[in-house]
Amino acid sequence: MLPYACDINFHMNNGRYLSFMDLGRMHFVAQIGLLRVILRRRWGAALGAAEINFIRPLAPFQKFDLVTRLVTWDEKYGYVEQRFESGGVLCAHAYV
Repeated sequence: MLPYACDINFHMNNGRYLSFMDLGRMHFVAQIGLLRVILRRRWGAALGAAEINFIRPLAPFQKFDLVTRLVTWDEKYGYVEQRFESGGVLCAHAYV
């Protein structure tokens, strides 16, 4: 994370977490082969809701992993869990 993505406390700001989560979901969709289907069928996707818990701050230049997994789905939505981890320690947890 770069310094321009920081809040007043010099931690990653809330909006930046959501931006990384968007990228993580796109990467996940591409990995499972769904991106090609979405593009071919001209489907659109919009985030319906997000719930995130900030547990530990991420400092500038701190490395982290974003772990994304599909939890379940129904006729309208896919439910995804996303976890920010640094050095094996949970920093933030979200359901979208």
